[in-house]
Amino acid sequence: MKKRNRQTTATLSVTILLLTAAITSAEQTAAAEATASLEATSTAEPIVRGTIVETQAETQKEQAEENIIEETAIYTGLADPHTAEFKIDGEAAAFQLEEGLMEQLENLRSGTQMELKYTVKTFDNLPDVRQLVLHEVEMTDKKKVD
Repeated sequence: MKKRNRQTTATLSVTILLLTAAITSAEQTAAAEATASLEATSTAEPIVRGTIVETQAETQKEQAEENIIEETAIYTGLADPHTAEFKIDGEAAAFQLEEGLMEQLENLRSGTQMELKYTVKTFDNLPDVRQLVLHEVEMTDKKKVD
C-alpha cells in the first residue's frame, strides 16, 4: 500500500508540475499578446489633444480674432511688465499685452502715435469687468505727438 501511495503521490506531483507549466505558458502568451496589442495601438494619434488650458487659450484666441478693434491712440507708457497705457480720444486706457509686445513698447517715448489692434475680454461671473487685450501695435508717426 505504501508503494501505491508513493506512486500516486509522484503521479500527482508530476500532474501538478505539468498544469503549473501549462498555466504559466498560457499567462505568458496572453501577456505577450496584450503587449503586442498595446504597441500596435500606441502608434495611433491620441483622441484628446492639448491640455484644458491650451484648449481654452485657443478658443479665446479664435473668439478674439473675430472681434478685433482697430484704433489710433497715443502711447503713454508701461504700467507694469504686462500692461501699457494709451490715450484714445483723450481718455486713458490700460491694455494687457500679448507676449512679445513688451519688447516693442519699452523703448518708445510717451506721446508716440500708434495704431492698435485689440480685443475686449469679458468675464461671465463679473459682467461689469472688461479687460482690453492688445494684440498688435504699429507706429503711425515716429515723432512725439503733443
